[in-house]
Amino acid sequence: MDKESKPFELGRQLSVLHRHGRAFFDQRMSAYELGSGQHTFLFFLYNNNGATQDEISRALELDKATTARAIHKLEERGFVRRENGEKDKRVNHVFLTEKAYEIQRDMRSFSDEWKQVLVNELDEQELVLLEKLINKLSTNASTYREAHCKKGGHHVK
Repeated sequence: MDKESKPFELGRQLSVLHRHGRAFFDQRMSAYELGSGQHTFLFFLYNNNGATQDEISRALELDKATTARAIHKLEERGFVRRENGEKDKRVNHVFLTEKAYEIQRDMRSFSDEWKQVLVNELDEQELVLLEKLINKLSTNASTYREAHCKKGGHHVK
């Protein structure tokens, strides 16, 4: 098979995008002693300050353990604080600190910069189509996970 007829490998391409994106954010966020995995939580909290850890897990489609570890790291570094719920002490609400708000502009700038790297040379029509297709892929993946994976994220036959 020649190079021209090589099949499109969606999984590989998504993996490449993910790895390069993590490297980009790791480099940009290193001055704040944050890893690329934590920016997602900060972005969510910038729009949902005070959300519970369960709400964060559901919204980001992550397991509770992953969310707890990330929130713990952000808390250790002074970017968030946790408060027990007034009605239910088992519920943790997560709030951004002043330190998190001080870097919000930089976080948004990094995100905008990475987006520009990715969409460079795409015209408006291609951007609209890309958004539509990415949304479909995300919906398909979420629907599949809900229907075929049990709580721990393992495939159910």
